Amino acid sequence: PNGWYGFLQLAAESKLIKKNSGLPPSIYDSISLQSIQLGLKLRLEKIFRSTKPLQIKSTLNAGYLWSALSFQNEFYRVGGLKTLRGFNENFFFVKGYAIASLEGRFVLQNRQSYLLAFFDQSYLAFREDDDWPFGFGAGLQIRTNLGIFKFIYALGKSKQQDLNINSSKVHFGYVNYF
Repeated sequence: PNGWYGFLQLAAESKLIKKNSGLPPSIYDSISLQSIQLGLKLRLEKIFRSTKPLQIKSTLNAGYLWSALSFQNEFYRVGGLKTLRGFNENFFFVKGYAIASLEGRFVLQNRQSYLLAFFDQSYLAFREDDDWPFGFGAGLQIRTNLGIFKFIYALGKSKQQDLNINSSKVHFGYVNYF
């Protein structure tokens, strides 16, 4: 279908760190045991139909975490089929991210079945160093009576992963409607 899709999520929470009696008390001297943490997630999508079987989908997916003290298990997990294709699922743990995707589609007879080619460009904010990884590839989405299957072959490059055929990924997704 043509049109816009948008999603916005704001979150605020109070964080309280409890002291672990098994650790030296000096560890807690330099950190605040109580803080506020704010989170933001945004997703915008637009599908453009150029000619009958051809579509172009553009997506912006972003999030950021504000906190005086944050731990790796609280960070956003980026990578894989739904965020940054060409990397393992949840490959990156980041404080913030922005991923712009451009996807060309050749729609088959069934409107929810299509061939696709894509390019994902991202900005990832880590604690110390930022990165600009990207991924690209091609795939197929098929609608059947059992659900929707998506197969994608992708390559990705970042500071942690070279652009190499040996590090290519095959992403598989399945959605069942009942």
